Amino acid sequence: MTTETTALTTLPTIFGQATASQVLALAKERAVILADVIKQRHLYVTIRSRDHVLVEGWTFLGSMVGLFPTVVWSRPVLGADGAIIGAEARVEVISASGDVRGSAEASCLYDEDTWAERPFYALRSMAQTRATSKALRLPLGFIMVLAGYEATPAEEVSEDGDRVVRRPAQKQAPRQVDRRYPAAQAVAREKAPAQRVESATAPPADETPTEREARLLAMPIHNIGDLFTAAMSEFALNRSGVLTIIGKPQPDIADAQEEWATVVASQLGGEA
Repeated sequence: MTTETTALTTLPTIFGQATASQVLALAKERAVILADVIKQRHLYVTIRSRDHVLVEGWTFLGSMVGLFPTVVWSRPVLGADGAIIGAEARVEVISASGDVRGSAEASCLYDEDTWAERPFYALRSMAQTRATSKALRLPLGFIMVLAGYEATPAEEVSEDGDRVVRRPAQKQAPRQVDRRYPAAQAVAREKAPAQRVESATAPPADETPTEREARLLAMPIHNIGDLFTAAMSEFALNRSGVLTIIGKPQPDIADAQEEWATVVASQLGGEA
């Protein structure tokens, strides 16, 4: 088969049936728009003179080609002693027709310097964020490169320019992820020392309903991911449950912090 014949052969792509030359032209068209938005909105961080795009830039790119990230699951990561040592998540990239076009898993652990003292819901949210960027990078990384940015998402890179690194564990067993979740890990959580589990979520043992409401409302909910993560962590509410309480579809949610207050009020209404 000649080069000319190959160039004219249509194949299934993220742009539908297209030839190689059409894929390149369509990718370049989107790359120009993408580069302009990322630069204007500053949706990147510069590390060692390289520009790495934040998750908002990746999700914008996905929307331009009809690919949307969906969190399949997010869950605690347990150490050998049953204590929570972080969070992990899986995200799939879905097309408008419902086909899976990419997927990735990612974690965020307490042995990372940035996250050592953060509450559990924050680690869970970051695990989802990392998985989202990574899942989108697999089918769309070439367009990001055409736009002039690094293919590695910002959330995967540390400040020194390497992939996210972890500090050596101190008096803690090596990470051992129990893949039998949820049943086996639920048993392990019940057997885990209460103090370690409380340190992950950080609510006071004698917290009153009023104090709990104040704590929940003070939680920083920056985006939809934070909203869903906090709802699952605090009230065991899944995505559908949150949207039912809010009474609107996900695309119509403009202020995640305000919607979080609605969820809190709904769940604490009977705890006077």
